[in-house]
Amino acid sequence: MIADYMEKGFLENIIDMFKHDKGLYPLIGELMTMSACGEAGISALVETLAKEDRNTIAGAIPGNR
Repeated sequence: MIADYMEKGFLENIIDMFKHDKGLYPLIGELMTMSACGEAGISALVETLAKEDRNTIAGAIPGNR
């Protein structure tokens, strides 16, 4: 579902979902491997979440644990 939303350009909706459910953060690594999400969309998601919750996002990015 998140990949579908990303593909359709619903970045703000995805950001809101992550803000309200920190359990979604581990999915970021998987989203990075999905071409449908697009590199720009994932970058925007990570940048936005990093401004709000740097510690959680750092642990969710592969190779950053």
